[in-house]
Amino acid sequence: MKSISLGTLTLLSILTPLAAEGAITELELNKLDSLRKGKETNYSEVERIGALLLKEFKEPADQGRIYYRLSHVYAQSGLVHPEKVIEHAKDALKYPLSDNEKLRLHVYCGDATQVMKTPFAERRRTSAAFYFQGLHDIQNRELAVDADDPGPPPNAVFEPEKRIKAFEKWTAASEKFKQAKVIANHKRVMIRQITDLYARRPPDDAEAKRLSKEYLGDSPMQKEFAANLDETAKARSLPAKPPAPDTPLPSGQKK
Repeated sequence: MKSISLGTLTLLSILTPLAAEGAITELELNKLDSLRKGKETNYSEVERIGALLLKEFKEPADQGRIYYRLSHVYAQSGLVHPEKVIEHAKDALKYPLSDNEKLRLHVYCGDATQVMKTPFAERRRTSAAFYFQGLHDIQNRELAVDADDPGPPPNAVFEPEKRIKAFEKWTAASEKFKQAKVIANHKRVMIRQITDLYARRPPDDAEAKRLSKEYLGDSPMQKEFAANLDETAKARSLPAKPPAPDTPLPSGQKK
């Protein structure tokens, strides 16, 4: 049996989103991920394995992680079945999940809606609603999107007790910094997705602003979104640049 190095364990802890504790392991959840083969994924097998895991692991935290992974597999396999992305995401959101997982599911649902075969105006509105719900969660739960980078771990020579406390303080600050970066990225992606959607023809900035007020109220985040939308509209209204003139050739040369 191969042993796992401390470095590997550290890497796994960074790549795996923090969630409520449960009995299921990453090894079990990876049974679903291992089935991903893009658009050639065996979705019947995904559902079969998912059902077996849901039957075996009954804790709420486990149920949430299984449904999350099911949605993730569908979202990352070419969005062949966008309705399944949304179905499993909605099930997952009924259970304890990490902030990262919750926000990622809102993004997945918005992305899945964009490829559904419904009229564009309806599809755009529904997709934007998923992204706005994610932004609302960031705002409503006051999730930090900025934190100081604590830098490298402390290596000064302290008394053993002081060294432990200094490392614990650095670990907490480092985790806060990493989490803020993750939340900030989700926020940036959701704002960009909405502004891109409403820049597509026919543009409808009025609806985008109405939805932003509906979900975000008169808040700093709403103003930030509106400013991004206005910038996009401004860029859209600028005349196209004329083609650059031919670069003159040195004297004596011909084309």
